[in-house]
Amino acid sequence: MDCRTRSPLVHTLLVMALLLWVQVGHALAGNVRLSWDANTEADLAGYVLAYGTAPGTYTTSVTLAPSAVTHEFTNLPAGTYYFAVRAFNAANLYSGYSNEVRVVVAGTVTPPTQPTVSSFGPAFGPTSGGTDVVITGSNFANGVVVRFGSTAAAVSSVTTTRLVARTPAGAQGIVSISVVNPDGNGVEVPNAFTYRAAAPTVTTVTPSRGPAAGGTEVTIDGTNFSAGASVSINALVAQVLSVTATRLVVQMPAHAAAVVGVTVTNPDSQLAWKASAYTYVAGGPAITNVLPATGPMAGGNTVTIIGSGFASSSVTIGGATATVLTRAADMLTVRAPARPAGPASVLVRNSDGITVTAVNAYTYVDPAAPFTRYFAEGAAGTFFQTRFALANPHEEAVPVTVTFTDTQGVVTPLQVTLPARSRLTIDERNRPALASEAFATAFEAPKVIGVERTMTWAAGGPAYGAHSEIGVAAPRTSWVLAEGATIAGFNTFYLLQNPTTTAADVKVQYLLSTGQRIEKIHPVAPLSRTNIWVNKDDPALDAAEMSASITSLNNVPVVVERSMYRNNGSELFSAGHNSAAVEAPALRWFLAEGATGGTFDEFVLIANPNTAPAQLRVSYLRAGKAPIVKSYSAPALSRLTLWVDQEHAELANAEVSIVVESLTATPVVVERSMWWRADAAGEWVEAHNSRGTTTTAPRWLVADGEAGGVGQASTYVLVANTSAAATGVRFTLLTETGVGRTVQDTVTANGRYSLDVASTFPEAAGTRFSVLVESATGTAPLVVERASYSSTATTTWAAGTNAVAMPLP
Repeated sequence: MDCRTRSPLVHTLLVMALLLWVQVGHALAGNVRLSWDANTEADLAGYVLAYGTAPGTYTTSVTLAPSAVTHEFTNLPAGTYYFAVRAFNAANLYSGYSNEVRVVVAGTVTPPTQPTVSSFGPAFGPTSGGTDVVITGSNFANGVVVRFGSTAAAVSSVTTTRLVARTPAGAQGIVSISVVNPDGNGVEVPNAFTYRAAAPTVTTVTPSRGPAAGGTEVTIDGTNFSAGASVSINALVAQVLSVTATRLVVQMPAHAAAVVGVTVTNPDSQLAWKASAYTYVAGGPAITNVLPATGPMAGGNTVTIIGSGFASSSVTIGGATATVLTRAADMLTVRAPARPAGPASVLVRNSDGITVTAVNAYTYVDPAAPFTRYFAEGAAGTFFQTRFALANPHEEAVPVTVTFTDTQGVVTPLQVTLPARSRLTIDERNRPALASEAFATAFEAPKVIGVERTMTWAAGGPAYGAHSEIGVAAPRTSWVLAEGATIAGFNTFYLLQNPTTTAADVKVQYLLSTGQRIEKIHPVAPLSRTNIWVNKDDPALDAAEMSASITSLNNVPVVVERSMYRNNGSELFSAGHNSAAVEAPALRWFLAEGATGGTFDEFVLIANPNTAPAQLRVSYLRAGKAPIVKSYSAPALSRLTLWVDQEHAELANAEVSIVVESLTATPVVVERSMWWRADAAGEWVEAHNSRGTTTTAPRWLVADGEAGGVGQASTYVLVANTSAAATGVRFTLLTETGVGRTVQDTVTANGRYSLDVASTFPEAAGTRFSVLVESATGTAPLVVERASYSSTATTTWAAGTNAVAMPLP
């Protein structure tokens, strides 16, 4: 016992000595484990285990609980150590030391083994840092360094199996966690911790009432909104129109009459919910169409708004008040206000304050702005040939600047003059030499003209394949493609043109018909064109049907097209078609061309890039017959395919135009593909495709057409009349030598009309031409397309093309 004075009331420790022993004969890796006999006194309070580097001199000790009978010292430097243990009671009286144990720690210490991480949490925290993350695993050593991404964290405690690290500040996103012992051995867990921005909040929802049919444009104010935020009402998803950190603008989906909460969810899954924020009321206004869809910046033109539930309504276009000329429950006519050029939303407000919005349903056009068209696809050589048809509907000549950009990044300009009321062809005979076979092309003119690109292909003989496209008005940072397939021998290619001097990083999100989503990122160099072979872009894409949304991640605008081919036996690209991407989803789409039966198969491809399903009404228009109307549901983030031949008994062998309408304020993208066989039992020998148009207009210009020649070409002009009244339509032939004859015929109400150009204009035989299509009254809502076919010695209609005509102001 030690020499402290003992109280006579405190029971003394009866055991005068403890037996201590080491569990191994020598120290391993600087670790020494010792054990001793337990003291049996009732008032035992604990043990003191001590050691030093000289016999009987103990400079280091550790106090242990009364239940302890063993302890391990770790990471002792090399040397000789002397250990002893003693007990003490509740009165703080100590026994004498036990026997002394001598241990030699070897001079070479075995390095600690590789650390491992078995779990960690929490897995997310704010960008400001300060989150204590508990990491469990094995072989952690004192002095361990923990990093979140590349930044070291403060480590507050360490055992061999558990440590606590406090996150440093970091940028929003996912980072790895690395654990490195002092000896350099370490482990990294990739994509382990998510730095999240502050959670969103919702303060106001304006307006707070709208019709059960949906379509109301609503502003949500709050804080911490992030790009990519979604807005939901119960299980329904609203269409997000714009996002800033403090404001979201959305279009409300349809919902039963009720008071509902509004939820805003950021991409990092943090959300805000405002209870009882919005009231759906029964009835109320709905908009189904806006005619015409374009008008001058100066305003003053008459716009017709078709829908239902209008009651003492007022109208704004692009936020400016329109003058209401006539009112009816299902139709409003207004005088458009003046607005800057660009798309504008049409808002109808009833006298009870209930509103409905047709998003970007009307486009203001600047008559002084140059006309532009961009084409991402183009090739010329021993297999492909490319030509451009230019049509001028004006009474004066129009100068045109053409710019070719090849895959080497070389820009080659061409200046041409397009004579008045005529057509011009640009092909390998008058096109300047380019550094590569593949190229992209841009056109600019001071007035609206018709421009169309036709590509044909053959291996040393007459063309057995072809496709056409009218291009796009401008590069954009986002595009959508509805059609695409890699099943059954199809090969699909995306053609991306970057007409800027800055590299673009482009994300392709594939929306498979199964509902699966696949994302890939592709760089597009400045002033160049890139091809993506979809079949090879991901293993899941080697046999699939897909749509795609394409987004520039660094806001560099691009031009996007898609070409799709199918081989028959050893013949390369026996059948194929092409289409430019669509700028944005819309609520209403028109398709003028369509045929089924015999050797034709027609498909309507519908892409729904939204997180909510779209309820669709599809009207099949036929000449002299009532429309066939059917309903469909397009699943969220997926693609829907309609095989028109099988949609109704009367559509098994028919010529049809089609109107596709979304009834749930969920916009979609629509394309149509037609495939045909040489005979009813054979393989498809060719196809053509066109994106739908959201525009009806009384005047259209078909840029390209051909009759006769080596392939005995045939051209058809297809007209859809989307109004409830029959209308007269004039067709004027524009040739490469000037204007030709004009003929007129009648298109039935909600009907379709097909003009065989060679039969109507025999003088067109053996020529290429354009066709001007005009409503006789100047007001009928028309949609116009053009289809052409040519043959080889062995196959009738071996090559075929289709394109939407150019709507004219």
